[in-house]
Amino acid sequence: MYVVAITGGIATGKSTVTRFILELGYPVIDLDYVARQVVEVGQPCWQAIVDRFGTDILQQDQTLNRKKMGEIVFNDSDALEQLNQIMHPAIYQATLQQLAYYREEAEPLCFIDIPLLFETEENYPYDESWLIYVPENIQLERLMARDHLSKEEALQRMKQQQSIEWKKTVADRIIYNDGSFSQTYQQVRNELERIGKLITL
Repeated sequence: MYVVAITGGIATGKSTVTRFILELGYPVIDLDYVARQVVEVGQPCWQAIVDRFGTDILQQDQTLNRKKMGEIVFNDSDALEQLNQIMHPAIYQATLQQLAYYREEAEPLCFIDIPLLFETEENYPYDESWLIYVPENIQLERLMARDHLSKEEALQRMKQQQSIEWKKTVADRIIYNDGSFSQTYQQVRNELERIGKLITL
């Protein structure tokens, strides 16, 4: 099974690309979704986060208050590192289990949406990486509009990741997402056609 890791920066449009790939019928493992699964109430990750950050980060139904957690970790690099140390190993193991499932199902091609592909210490197995790219000024504008943030708040969140320009230097393939949807989708189709030839050789 050929595995493509999709990454990008915050608000660069990974979900736009992965949604299109899903519509074409390819399996996508979404690490944001996996991350929500591993912190469901009662899971070991949930307990470890409560032990570290206290019950103030819980909502009335005992689920994590993601907005409150975000406010804590995006303003405290030590807290972010501690949260990552709790969550990343669990997300990694859950992802490996899903990859094993798709291999058993004899899927020829699978995608993993990994927002922090180049930042994480986990060694995710993949054959090539795609970066969903927009210039930093557009990334900033989109993040401010999407999450209703001030410029300073948005810049602070962007600084928690490697810059999109640096990621551009290490990714295997670049999908430019600063044009129209049709332009982005055509790039994806071109890459899928290229991979299709690779895996049928």
